[in-house]
Amino acid sequence: VLATGNLPPRRFSFQPGLIRGVEHYVADIWHPADASLFPDKVSQLSADSDIVIIGTGLTTIDTVLTLRRQGYKGTITAIS
Repeated sequence: VLATGNLPPRRFSFQPGLIRGVEHYVADIWHPADASLFPDKVSQLSADSDIVIIGTGLTTIDTVLTLRRQGYKGTITAIS
């Protein structure tokens, strides 16, 4: 078995329309941009803000646990 890990995420064609700023969109959860709120600054999000995660694999579980550990209390929706 040659286990090379996951490939980097691909960019979605609708991605530019979703981005309010680099801090609000994380394309690669394992390598967020320096300006990203994830993971260390998610507590800056308001309690009524929503987070949408595209994908429902194991990385989603890691992401949700990280968000909660960092103090995020809002709604998280995962789309498969």
